[in-house]
Amino acid sequence: QASQAPRARDRSAAVVFELQPPRPHIVAMSEFERNRKDLEELCKRRFFFRQGSEIYGGVAGFFTYGPPGCALKTNIIQQWRNHFVIEEQLMEIEDAYIMPHAVLKASGHVDRFSDFLVRDVADEKKFFRADKLLEDVMEAKLRENISAEQKKEFTVIKNQADAYSQEDIAAIFSKYDIRSPDSGNALT
Repeated sequence: QASQAPRARDRSAAVVFELQPPRPHIVAMSEFERNRKDLEELCKRRFFFRQGSEIYGGVAGFFTYGPPGCALKTNIIQQWRNHFVIEEQLMEIEDAYIMPHAVLKASGHVDRFSDFLVRDVADEKKFFRADKLLEDVMEAKLRENISAEQKKEFTVIKNQADAYSQEDIAAIFSKYDIRSPDSGNALT
C-alpha cells in the first residue's frame, strides 16, 4: 500500500525493514489537532480567552479572559477549592505565578518535585501517575480483610506514595505486582 512506510527495527546489530499498516492513532491525532484548532478559534471568537497583550504582539503563556472565560475559570477554581480545601482540609495560599528559578531551586521544587508515570506495556497510549495509582491500590487493599500489621504497612505506603524515589516506587510496584487498572497488563 502507498500509505505503508518502511520502519527500521534493530535486531542484534542487523537492521530489518518491515511494512507497517497505517496506525489509527496518527489519524486520530491529526483529527484531535484539527478539533483543537477549531475549539481554540471558537473560544477566541466568543472571548473566553485571547493571548495576553495580543494587540502589542502578544506574550506566550499569558492569557486575557473575557466574561465567559472568567466565569469558567471561577467555576473550576471553586471545584478545586471544594475538593482540596473543604474535602481534603488543606490550607489554601496564593503566591506569585511567576518566580525566579533560584527561588524554585532553593525551595526544593526543582530537585524534589517530579511525578513519575507508569505505562501499560501492551498499550503505549495508557499512562498513569505512579503515586496516584499506588494510593488507589493501597486503598483497595485496606478494604480487604487483612491483619493489623498489613493494615499498618498499606497505610504507610499509601500516605508516602508521593514521597518515594523512582527506585523505591519501582520496587513497591514489583513487590505488590501492581498492574494497569484498565487492562491488568504489566506496567513499566
